[in-house]
Amino acid sequence: MKKEWIKIGGDSKLECYEENERVILRCSKDGDCIPIPKKEIRALIRILSRYVSPIKISSRKTKARNLQEWCCERISKLTGIPWGKDELIQSRPMGQSGPDVVLLPGALDWFPWTVECKSAEQWNIPAAIKQVTANLYKGTSWLLILKSKKIAHPIIIVDGNRFFELLESEKAVKKIVDELKAEIANHLGETLKKG
Repeated sequence: MKKEWIKIGGDSKLECYEENERVILRCSKDGDCIPIPKKEIRALIRILSRYVSPIKISSRKTKARNLQEWCCERISKLTGIPWGKDELIQSRPMGQSGPDVVLLPGALDWFPWTVECKSAEQWNIPAAIKQVTANLYKGTSWLLILKSKKIAHPIIIVDGNRFFELLESEKAVKKIVDELKAEIANHLGETLKKG
């Protein structure tokens, strides 16, 4: 009877051994035994491997590609510029260097951002910012788009100074629009009085 000890955290260990066509698991802290029939071991291994084995590289690439394509689609809807292979907005193929969303000059005029996408359960945000700033298109600001199973929708990180510049620009545009509306209403009111 061969016994194996597996450390499971802190000072707890799990003892695993075979006895009478059963595999016995015993926690070293409380000493309780849990017999498991051999035929159920495969199912147990399959279940446990979901928690232990890392995500496959192909799955990682698929998740990353899906986020890039989501981003391309949103930029396309915003700008009215089509996206896809041989378009002004493209998802960069996996393994190529440069921004994750390829924006050719016609698209950059309407969307002046360099985009880096990260789809993972944990992020190294400083490293991602370093990566996106290293690939910055001339005359653009950077966007970091993050996705995880833990959050419902992608989130965006942008430079704080740029964020407040955008809010100030929006406020200035709103003021101009309000002034134009007032001027048009004033002009219409004078025209109606004369007529």
